[in-house]
Amino acid sequence: MSLLKFAFRKLLHQPLYTALAIGTLGIGIGSVVTCFSAVNTMMFRPLPAASHGDAIVTLSQFKKSADGEGKGYRMGMNALDGFAVAARSESLDGVWLHTDLTVILAGDAGPMRFLGTRLSPLAFAEMGVQPQLGRKFTAADALPDAEPVALISDDAWTKRFERDPLALDSVIKINGIDTRIIGVMPVRWRYPEFSDVWLPLGLVDSASLPREMLRRGAFYFAAHGRLRTGVTVEAAQAELDRIADELAREHPDTNTGIGISVMSWRQDIQRDSIYFILMLFIAGTCIFLISCANIANLQLARGSDRGPEIAVRIALGASRWQVFRQLAVENLVLGLLGAAMGAVVGLWGIDLVVTSLNIEPPFWLQLDPDWRVLSFTVVCGFLASFIFGLAPALRDSRPDLSAGLKESSRTGLDQGPFGQRLRNAIVIMELALALVLLVGAGLMTRSFLKLRAIEPGYDSSQVLTFRAGFPQGYSETPEEEADFFSTLPRQLEKLDGITHAAAITQLPGSHNGAAEAILLEENAGLYVPRITLPRVAYRGVSRGYFDTLRIPVIAGRDFEAADRDSNQRVAIVDTAFAEDVGMSPEALLGQRIDATENWKGTDMGDTAIIVGVVGAIRHVHSDDGRRPTLYFSILQSPVNFMSVAVRTTGDPSALAATIGNEVLGVHSGMPIYTVLTLDQVILRTIWQQYFFSRLLLFAGIIAVGLACVGIYGVMTFAVSMRQHEIGLRMALGAPASEVVGDVVRKGLHLVVLGLGAGFIAATLLANLLSGTLYGITPHDPPTFAIVPTLLAAVALLSCYLSSRRATRINPMAAMRME
Repeated sequence: MSLLKFAFRKLLHQPLYTALAIGTLGIGIGSVVTCFSAVNTMMFRPLPAASHGDAIVTLSQFKKSADGEGKGYRMGMNALDGFAVAARSESLDGVWLHTDLTVILAGDAGPMRFLGTRLSPLAFAEMGVQPQLGRKFTAADALPDAEPVALISDDAWTKRFERDPLALDSVIKINGIDTRIIGVMPVRWRYPEFSDVWLPLGLVDSASLPREMLRRGAFYFAAHGRLRTGVTVEAAQAELDRIADELAREHPDTNTGIGISVMSWRQDIQRDSIYFILMLFIAGTCIFLISCANIANLQLARGSDRGPEIAVRIALGASRWQVFRQLAVENLVLGLLGAAMGAVVGLWGIDLVVTSLNIEPPFWLQLDPDWRVLSFTVVCGFLASFIFGLAPALRDSRPDLSAGLKESSRTGLDQGPFGQRLRNAIVIMELALALVLLVGAGLMTRSFLKLRAIEPGYDSSQVLTFRAGFPQGYSETPEEEADFFSTLPRQLEKLDGITHAAAITQLPGSHNGAAEAILLEENAGLYVPRITLPRVAYRGVSRGYFDTLRIPVIAGRDFEAADRDSNQRVAIVDTAFAEDVGMSPEALLGQRIDATENWKGTDMGDTAIIVGVVGAIRHVHSDDGRRPTLYFSILQSPVNFMSVAVRTTGDPSALAATIGNEVLGVHSGMPIYTVLTLDQVILRTIWQQYFFSRLLLFAGIIAVGLACVGIYGVMTFAVSMRQHEIGLRMALGAPASEVVGDVVRKGLHLVVLGLGAGFIAATLLANLLSGTLYGITPHDPPTFAIVPTLLAAVALLSCYLSSRRATRINPMAAMRME
């Protein structure tokens, strides 16, 4: 206890040093704690509120590769195949399907839109999730004659019912249907990602879902399951391979070449993000080490000031172990105070991460600290005190007594080669780590800029987008839906500041969407398994869509209002489609195509005539995003939910409120949602590159700042130790430029060594980024040329600023020091 009291007293007697050390440690520990919070939620933290979370697995179907062995692209789960897996699997305790939908809750304050999920009724029971109020779904809730029921999230309970307990068991209109609220789910529970309302998924013949979602060959559902106790993922996969083969034999037309995969839920959520998060954790670790290096240099400088004190203690009988123990306790106190500051900085950093993300994270991505994060923070405090304190404590506990006992001497602990080499080595390490981090940030930033500069095939500038639609059962006829989405764009075009407007089922830049099989008429008479047919992106649009996004019409025409009254279905394809089938745009005009199940059973027949060919676009912002596309007219094939794109003459966001009011004027029960500019929509598809490039750049700037502070401190300390020499030289007539040049040359030596070591390390480690880079190589010449040059310039500026102190030394005062 006396050691702790003495340690606190020493730190309080040096408030400037203590504040600087705690602040520096807070930045380093806070950075790595922020990054660990993301690692924790992705790798260690259980699924919130689910007692069986570790046993949950993700199921999906996939197209097998040409040899039938490997996996091609991943799809969703077919409803009928999902029911077959649930019935036949002995490795899974339960299998549940789910699909997202938009729900509109009626209310006195007007309709409120929420994202909902229709899911198998026993899903929450299989996951082990209990509502905070009411009950879960039962199998009876999904029967055709059952009363409509719903579960709501804590957020929906707050927004729609103001947390009124009477909301439980109340009946409200959900999507125009009287529905009883039977429960409120736990706080933050929004399974599968962002849902606020859950409805039971009925049997296969249920009218609660569109017919096309329940046919074979349609992979619209997501699926999860729960492993039986003692069953491994590998054993479950072997069983699913057998079930997939059985389904292929039973249904060759739709299941030939289709496999079923299983992976743990945690592995599924890690797939796209874990690599970036580990990179960010490495960046945080670099900042942590640089912070510790700065404190180590502070400790070395402080040891020089404490030389006489320590020498006197040893001369009076204190053992070197007692001195070392006291110094170690001081370092430990400093490390734990730095950890406390790091916890505060870490909380601020987590808020910064969420804000920088600029999109709502899924419910399972909970970055707030738990016991793992707090434990990690404490461990960082202990580790920091060891890293920055061990070498200085060992050196300080072995002083040169003869020099240390001299009055006013600062040389007893410093002038030896060990202290100087140690300080120089620390600065070299700081610069090397900063360069590695900054090169990584430069590569990610260059990659993002290359990705952002891809030519998408359309003009995304000055375009505002939003979603609107009719939930299932909300409209009386498909014609009502077609009327709304064909009339709304014309109404919006009458507003000031809007030049064009149109509707589309899925915005470009959002995702590839459903890939539907197509067949040219010349092959229609041949038997071909549906899964082997050419596949295209399938989009419904309103008249004027191509003008709105400035997609050129290469041949033929756009859709027309007269198409609605025609008894012949029409379609428009793009140039990527023409290349895929080996025909010119002009030759495609008048050709008939079959989109298989999507057009069956309609009054317009099973085929469509191609009336136009437009330019190809990228549905996702990447090299492989230019998928062949088939456009159909929503006048002939109505769609209940669509996005609307509006081209403006000014700032698109400024018109959001006006557009929302106009939509309510067209249909009073139609709130708009997901109001974004088209540029923001595109940015969401590359959010990982954008987010991590920004964070790495921010981390790199912090690292450079800390490294430059380190070199400034070392050079300033070196100048202070040479005051007598510099004063004598200046008294003998040495010009200030010569003194400055001498100090800068010594600093330049450290900068060259640090950047050289960092350049070698960055060259070796850059290959780790190869899987995340777009349009550049891991050893991108501009990055490896510009980043070291900038870091060298900033480091040399630090050397120069510290050298200016030498020119302010009073020669007479310096010579009187000894």
